[in-house]
Amino acid sequence: MEQKGLPYDDKSLNPTSDLKLAMNRAIEASGLTRAQVADRMNEKIVVERLRTRGKDGLITEDMVNKWLAPGAPEIIPTKLLKIFGTVTKSGGPAQTLAPEGYRVIGPAEIIKLKFAENILAGRKAQRQCRILAEQLKEMGQ
Repeated sequence: MEQKGLPYDDKSLNPTSDLKLAMNRAIEASGLTRAQVADRMNEKIVVERLRTRGKDGLITEDMVNKWLAPGAPEIIPTKLLKIFGTVTKSGGPAQTLAPEGYRVIGPAEIIKLKFAENILAGRKAQRQCRILAEQLKEMGQ
């Protein structure tokens, strides 16, 4: 089954290269520097009471550089991926971890989905109303 909506051509189930690429794109699109991403992530991890293996349990710019370096073996810890996505306002990195056939959607897509669900629910309600109206008509009401 071919995945649709992914900007990556790699069909490997190892997400490392796609994750690093998506994280690089997320930072670039965010307009933040890697140092700013580290700082903003640190603000969030303190609130969430998370720690890293970095100095003082915080994220350093060097850690972010290693997470994004294509050839480096380091990868962002899963517990920090949501914070990274929140800071960069990107679902791209999380998408790379989605199973085949699944898609991470953003706020606009959620609204579109709810809109479509409401249209379908409205059509179903209209069909039920027509059936009830027909039943009343048959009863002479």
